[in-house]
Amino acid sequence: MIETVHRLHKQVQKVEEKKTATEAARKKVSNQVAAIKQEMIDALQNMRLNKKQIDRIVGRLKDLGSRIEAAQREIADCEQRAGMSLREIRSSPLRQRAVAKKLGCAPTRSRRWPSSSTAPERRSSRWSTRPP
Repeated sequence: MIETVHRLHKQVQKVEEKKTATEAARKKVSNQVAAIKQEMIDALQNMRLNKKQIDRIVGRLKDLGSRIEAAQREIADCEQRAGMSLREIRSSPLRQRAVAKKLGCAPTRSRRWPSSSTAPERRSSRWSTRPP
């Protein structure tokens, strides 16, 4: 059941990535996304989760939301200390080094996770394979 929802989510992402120039094409994409999302809702409703499972899922989502908010606050703090936006900082390696020097930290070589690019995949696979 989870695999079905995951597959449908990938379909939504693929459909939304399409660049459409005409209004009719955008409407068609919107209708496709709505249909796929309805399939996702139906699949989730067929899972028949009990209250305890739902509470655990909601708790995890709240935790992830608070982690995202903390990361956004940290980014905003860094932007304020650097005196420029994240987009400006990332615009060139020279700016990245200058900002890193100004803030007193080491510049990273990649825009991905500094220490391990596999960390997010490991976390997401842990959450998706563990029963609720």
